[in-house]
Amino acid sequence: MAYGHRTANARLESGADHQSKLTMQILIAIMFCSVALSTFLVRSGLPGFTALAPEVISAITAVCVVVIGAKQGFSNVQPKYWIVFALLAAFIICGIVVNEVATGPIVAGLRYYLRAIPFFLLPAVVDIREGWTKRHFWLLTFLCLLQSPMAAIQRKAVMDQNRYTGDGVIGTLQTSGSLSVFLVCAACVLVGLEVRRGLLRPALIVLLLVFLFPTMINETKVTVFLVPLGLLTTAFIGTMPGRRLRVAGAAAAFTLLLGSIFIPVYNAMQVNNPYPQTISLDLLTDNKKNYLEKRDAGVGARTYVGRGDAFDIPLRYVTQDTMKLAFGLGIGNANVSALGPNFSGKYGSLFEFVATTSFALFVLELGIPGTILVLLLHWFVFRDSVTVARTGEGLVERLAVGWVGVSVVMGVALFYIPAHAEPALAYPFWYFAGVIAARRAHLLQAPASRNTGRVIAG
Repeated sequence: MAYGHRTANARLESGADHQSKLTMQILIAIMFCSVALSTFLVRSGLPGFTALAPEVISAITAVCVVVIGAKQGFSNVQPKYWIVFALLAAFIICGIVVNEVATGPIVAGLRYYLRAIPFFLLPAVVDIREGWTKRHFWLLTFLCLLQSPMAAIQRKAVMDQNRYTGDGVIGTLQTSGSLSVFLVCAACVLVGLEVRRGLLRPALIVLLLVFLFPTMINETKVTVFLVPLGLLTTAFIGTMPGRRLRVAGAAAAFTLLLGSIFIPVYNAMQVNNPYPQTISLDLLTDNKKNYLEKRDAGVGARTYVGRGDAFDIPLRYVTQDTMKLAFGLGIGNANVSALGPNFSGKYGSLFEFVATTSFALFVLELGIPGTILVLLLHWFVFRDSVTVARTGEGLVERLAVGWVGVSVVMGVALFYIPAHAEPALAYPFWYFAGVIAARRAHLLQAPASRNTGRVIAG
């Protein structure tokens, strides 16, 4: 009789465990859809609070992570991450206290900085199986393919209105810059998944061209640098030593093919532009004058400064005061929040046109030590990706190959756009970084039990 009760209880527990894992799988899928589509749905007429769907999902995920983690522990979170998270929390609290940051900016700042972290921790407490990851890849592939027709429609609308800017070609995301970074990262993952099977397969090349088509018509010049950087890094890391030269050559040939299409298409878009910015041999000179640096750029600028200015101005500002250098202006205090004036920081209007990149906001709101800690987190993700990529041929190892390239691209993106505030970039980046970091922790705990046939993330 007692045995029968134990058997029944085991079945109930097994059923509950299966139900919870199914719930997590669905939650992850909803997250991917919400970060890629919520902004587009709001533009299409849905209520504005739809844009907060990723935060709602984050809150639900955070509760699940805390409950499951409390029962099972967080053994698959490496100590180095806990140390950096603890130090960051300390600097954030000190910045809030020193600057007497109001409640609204704190809420807005925490929203941007922490909302994707529950998905980073999720793989440490939940077993992310290969079937899940495959289905999520198919979903992400669909979302990436969706960007091409959307971008084509948006480009046609721009041209029909006799406008000559690619800023409105954003697919279903928030900005043209985030769309380009998102698709370049997707291309890195695609190459990472396939590089050990043969890089020059025609189907792979066609899919890459479709993925990257929107970057050709939305006029993000940084694509010229991000694509070779991401794809060549991915190909080099993902190839065994004896084949690296051949595969790197194939990757270089593809980037040349892409460039031979990208540059003529980009320049063709500028033919009737009264202020053309064609890609030519003097690209770097043009960018230094008109893109990296702007005349009269400084604190309180009323027009958007260049990317180089966004690097230089915050550094010069915080180094004038020891407390600002150490703790910044406080989380959320240098940002103009989309939630309204009550959530915008005291210095938001002062740096509205300066804090246009993640790096600028990190320096202004977290100070130099806080910025270093954030960059250190990205370095940890890169190192874990390299290590896991070299441990086998399973799905998570092939994902890690692509994530090496993604880590490099996202690292550059921190100096190009506010990448940490872009849901379509932050959520997938930290979720898959969590999968890889948890796999790395598992390998450290039981190096003899490596199994390359399934994803072990919990």
